[in-house]
Amino acid sequence: MARWDGQGCCLSIAKEKPLSTRVIIVRHGESTFNVQERVQGHSDASSLTERGRWMAAQVGLALRGIPIRKIYTSPLKRAKETAAGIHAQLQDLELKPPHSLDLLKEIALPAWEDLPFAEVKTRFPEDYRRWQEAPETLMMKITTERGQTKEFFPLLDLYDRAGMVLEALLAAHENETIVIVGHSGMNRALICTGLGLGGQGLSAAPAGQRRHQCLKFQQRLAATSATGSAQSH
Repeated sequence: MARWDGQGCCLSIAKEKPLSTRVIIVRHGESTFNVQERVQGHSDASSLTERGRWMAAQVGLALRGIPIRKIYTSPLKRAKETAAGIHAQLQDLELKPPHSLDLLKEIALPAWEDLPFAEVKTRFPEDYRRWQEAPETLMMKITTERGQTKEFFPLLDLYDRAGMVLEALLAAHENETIVIVGHSGMNRALICTGLGLGGQGLSAAPAGQRRHQCLKFQQRLAATSATGSAQSH
């Protein structure tokens, strides 16, 4: 059972001893594609702007003094640059440089990536409407390494990855505080997964202008895993 306590989320999972894992989730700073209003997804053509680097430094200053065990980051440039900026400001000599996790990449939107949002709306009106109204039904065709064409559901892939991330990191960091530097879509997926909201939690996941959120997981008897979702561009 999960609930908001005004600062983060508390999720009760069964274990023999009371344990608590604090997860600080940070979105990357302003990127070049944010300014240009382009779809980012898995594309790595976008990097932080000067303002984005300033944002990362401000988050690092805000977190200074918190006993952080490890920083995890998406391997995409805009997230890695943010994580590096945060790490530099923490000034913790014992804290290792951020560790990249492929699973933390943003939602994949292969047919739209690098395109301006305005062009996506014009070229793919039906798919864009589906994305806005029922994002879990959005399907794109992708080509496999063997040259075969297959159906790909971006939001379902995002849910799956968020669940795997939390399952692995909570098991590895009992009674510790960690930082995850990700993306708007992935971060919403992590929050919804932690809250146990599932696909219905898209509108309930906190968004807005805050660049970081704090989730607190309290664990009590035999471990269970939650699945959930979120969406963004």
